Amino acid sequence: MKKAKKQKKENSERWLLTYADLITLLMILFILLFAMSNVNQDKYEALSESLNASMGEGAGIFNGSNSALPEGGGDLTVSIGVEGEEEPEPKPTTSATVTGEPTPEVTKAATDTTNDMTEFSGSLSDTDDMKKFDEYLKNILEDMDIGEYASTTLSDNGLKISFANDVFFDSGQDILKQEMKQGLADIALLLNKIDNDITIEGHTDNVPISMNNHFTSNWQLSAARAANVAQYLCEKENLAGSRITAAGFGEYRPVASNNTKEGRSKNRRVDIIISYNSVN
Repeated sequence: MKKAKKQKKENSERWLLTYADLITLLMILFILLFAMSNVNQDKYEALSESLNASMGEGAGIFNGSNSALPEGGGDLTVSIGVEGEEEPEPKPTTSATVTGEPTPEVTKAATDTTNDMTEFSGSLSDTDDMKKFDEYLKNILEDMDIGEYASTTLSDNGLKISFANDVFFDSGQDILKQEMKQGLADIALLLNKIDNDITIEGHTDNVPISMNNHFTSNWQLSAARAANVAQYLCEKENLAGSRITAAGFGEYRPVASNNTKEGRSKNRRVDIIISYNSVN
């Protein structure tokens, strides 16, 4: 005869495994919550200073050394600045944020400069007046921290302010960068102190427009850029439209050789030309 199978005894203590797992998970949870609720102030400040020093004062890694940390500890809040797409040419570092809002330093410097222009009668008709005006503009460009990307030149025709295209526009585009509109506003404060005629000129290098661009030629692109700068000065900064002329020259008025990268970078520019007023 076959032996009867022994019935297995049911394990009545299996619930202990589930209970032990639950207790372990709860303990880990409370340890994490405790760790998150206690931030070492000294270590936080040291980390903040180290990151800001290595990435620059305007990097925006932490909003100040203590602004993200409530008094007596608390949750840690980190604010990260978002940059646009990487440009083919180096971008200038400006004192305006990516939202285009002016910083107190830039606005104050521009206001102080324009308040000192009481000696101008509203018309620049000789070289001495234009030289003084040139000095005011250079101060503005220094406050904007884009001296490397902008220059001024005095000639028989007037005063020319040259900006690298990468300052105002993305590659192949004609839309003004938001962060540079405050720079134009600062310059417009000075331009509104005089009544001289102003010409906005757009220039490009000789690299053909890409096939997926809505412009069919560099000529069109340069003209659109000049027109957009002129329109912004007129509509947003209240310069009289009768004073402003916009012109696009494409690649046909280079200031350097298009055979080198450096030369092409110099040729991609926007010029703002302040003409002498004729003396009757």
